[in-house]
Amino acid sequence: MNKYFSVDLELAGNNSDMHSIISLGACTLNGDSEFYREMKPISFEYQRRSMMAASMGLKCLTEKMKRNPHYDPTNVREFRPEFILKLLYKCGSDPKQAIIDFDNWVKEQARGENAIMIAKPIGVDVPFMEKYCIKFLGYKGPFGEYEDLDNAYRRITQNHGGSVKHLGLMDVRQCDHNSLEDALFQAKQFTEVMKLKEALT
Repeated sequence: MNKYFSVDLELAGNNSDMHSIISLGACTLNGDSEFYREMKPISFEYQRRSMMAASMGLKCLTEKMKRNPHYDPTNVREFRPEFILKLLYKCGSDPKQAIIDFDNWVKEQARGENAIMIAKPIGVDVPFMEKYCIKFLGYKGPFGEYEDLDNAYRRITQNHGGSVKHLGLMDVRQCDHNSLEDALFQAKQFTEVMKLKEALT
């Protein structure tokens, strides 16, 4: 039996050898259990565009901070990614403890079933997940398999240019790029993909 987990990572850049996970959000497929951590960076390397996206949904940013243009990721000219990384280093979760907690949460929810990580895109998120798990747990992590959300949609619908956006689901997220809200929305999308699979078989 399989147990599906929707996982979203917000990242300081797209190179798993250089950059950090900013936040980790996950939920079970039916959304009855959730996991969320904002983490201290393990390096201060960053890509500006990635940091602008990754910072938008951070809960550690107070409304007062957001009024400061250096902390406002929508302020293209004055946003200072290094300020966000320093803030996370001050108030974020210890990354080792966060990954230990995440590993325990996945195993507790899977209850011995094969844990499958759903993400979009897995080509970016999986290397970061495995790097952190190897670094802090000594193995690649609790997932036996990985499923890319768009690839699952294309495989089931035989629409090779398709995307889960074609499902037409209403997006009610309060904030883009909050990793937990993104994971919850991904779970809804994958549920609809599985319904399509059942309808077509």
